[in-house]
Amino acid sequence: MQMINLYLAEIGKHLPARNREDLHTIKIAEIALEIIFTLAFIVLINFFLDRIGIYYVGKTGWVVSPVLNQNFNRYIPLLTAANLLSIVLNLFLIRKGSWDKATTVAKLAINVFTIGISIAILTGPNILTLDPSAWNALNIDVSKTAEELTGLMNTGMRILIGFSIFGLVVESIKRVVTDFFNKDRTRLMINTK
Repeated sequence: MQMINLYLAEIGKHLPARNREDLHTIKIAEIALEIIFTLAFIVLINFFLDRIGIYYVGKTGWVVSPVLNQNFNRYIPLLTAANLLSIVLNLFLIRKGSWDKATTVAKLAINVFTIGISIAILTGPNILTLDPSAWNALNIDVSKTAEELTGLMNTGMRILIGFSIFGLVVESIKRVVTDFFNKDRTRLMINTK
């Protein structure tokens, strides 16, 4: 055990020093990019939802076949609200300059709300549909039918949403540990006595 302590102590010497302020400071460029992409997502799902799809050249020119079906429409207000709350929090963080317990609680509430929406999408009806005419127009030499591909797309979407939930949980735990449990500890010390 003494050897482990010596080894951990040696590793600790080479780790970059991080103090409590480092864990609470914000990076304005990251938050600004998050705000920009969140606004783009809000505009996309609220005003151009029919443009998310498969594009191909038909007899009359370019044709778009939307892949998000009517089942997705029920989640648009909730997704918009969660993203707007996130933007408001980010603007507040830019103004304030750092995280504190109140902003952490607000972020946790937004994450719980977003996780709830994600679970509703996971357990609800399929949100993606591939139109057979679009699949046929693409002339892709694949033995899958449009219905089989729709099933694969929905499975892939569910996997991505699962990863999203996992990421939100990890982010939430990180914020809680940083603001509520990390009291000036920069590394784990193992006591062998």
